[in-house]
Amino acid sequence: MTMKELIEQKKWLLVKAGLSLGSFLIFIVVLWSQAIAIWENWSEVKSRQMKVEEARAWKDVTHRVEQENNMIKADLTALYQKVPQNEVLSGIINFLQRTGKEAGIRFIYVKPERPRKLAHYEEISFELGLKGYYHNLGKFLFSLESSENVIRVQSLEMTTKDMITKELNIDLKISVFLINTL
Repeated sequence: MTMKELIEQKKWLLVKAGLSLGSFLIFIVVLWSQAIAIWENWSEVKSRQMKVEEARAWKDVTHRVEQENNMIKADLTALYQKVPQNEVLSGIINFLQRTGKEAGIRFIYVKPERPRKLAHYEEISFELGLKGYYHNLGKFLFSLESSENVIRVQSLEMTTKDMITKELNIDLKISVFLINTL
């Protein structure tokens, strides 16, 4: 073999090696891009799985809340049925709230106590939590005093936390006297 043939043979081997190396690099690039695509698909699948699991968890929570809500409704219905319906008591409470609203007083709570039977009449005491201003409280008390009901103020406490508007927190205890109505 001549030197020229040997060089040609080596060139041909280098070309083959270059082609093999190029093919290998192309294979690596294709493999890498497929690996990235697989990773992205896996991430998307995992994300969807997490969303499905989260949706199931919310559905379970919602279901449990609905069950608890139904149990509470059933308990409240049972309690409501045990409370005696007293038209006189509700009438008094409605009167107090209507009178307070007309005077500009807001009711926070109304706590009636059990009626006390006395000789010829009955006494029903109420604890009232109110909010309003001093002059509105005066209007409210005047309206109670001038109503056809016999009402006695047992205690009155006023406090304020807001020195700018001077709105009062009012704790009022009153008694309403009824003649043979309960």
